[in-house]
Amino acid sequence: MRDFGAGRPLLAKPIDGTLAPISGPKSFFGADGAALILTCFEYVNRTVWGSVVKIYFSAYNQEIIMAQVTRARELALVPKVPLLMTESGEEFAALCASLAREIKPHGIIERTYVDDFAMILWEIQRLRRCKVVIINTAFRSALENLLGQLMRSSGLMLEDLFDGRVKALALSWFLDQQCRDEVTEKLREFHLDDFAIEAEAIRISSSGLEPLDRMLSSLEARRDKALRSIAEYRFTLAKQLRQTSDRILENNDGVLCLDHAPRGKSTAA
Repeated sequence: MRDFGAGRPLLAKPIDGTLAPISGPKSFFGADGAALILTCFEYVNRTVWGSVVKIYFSAYNQEIIMAQVTRARELALVPKVPLLMTESGEEFAALCASLAREIKPHGIIERTYVDDFAMILWEIQRLRRCKVVIINTAFRSALENLLGQLMRSSGLMLEDLFDGRVKALALSWFLDQQCRDEVTEKLREFHLDDFAIEAEAIRISSSGLEPLDRMLSSLEARRDKALRSIAEYRFTLAKQLRQTSDRILENNDGVLCLDHAPRGKSTAA
């Protein structure tokens, strides 16, 4: 096969626009073909792909701007609720935005119902966290009670019970894995496991958990009532709109009949 580019160096088009030889193997297209290909590639790069890149980044920037505007609007619509110092305003705003997207309130009345619903949900989450924290804080006392009962039943001396061994072992359970394994083995001797610690912690905290349970029951009833209120309001509004539209249509029908009456008399005359 004949090499059409034999004996002629390949040319490239650098930045200054002049043609320069290309080092390397010879091209099948020759110098003119290589220069034409490079010129076409540069043209496409500067025109088509450049426009595509500009359009892409323009759309991307527009999406960022729209997202920021939407976020600002959502934050502006978030009700001013006093939060605890450990709670996040952004998380509460995200909850309100999620509920608004899900329920899609129309008008200030539905928006008020949704805001109340968001506050109720936030309080429910807060009380549920409190229940868990109360039980967790009772773990050390629960460990001391369990270890004291087990060590007493194993026949140890009373002096050993009051020399701080139980308290030290209960405290080390939170810090040392070896001590945790030791407590687990002692529990297994009496056919118990780590869930016995949870049970004892809940028993100790039961007096503090009862008021929280009553508050949770009240909040859950308010939550269900808020949802029913939204549904009832929408049903009532839809019924009113339907009745209004029916009256408008009936009035229009009456007007049309009155409009046709004079025409009939004039034609008869």
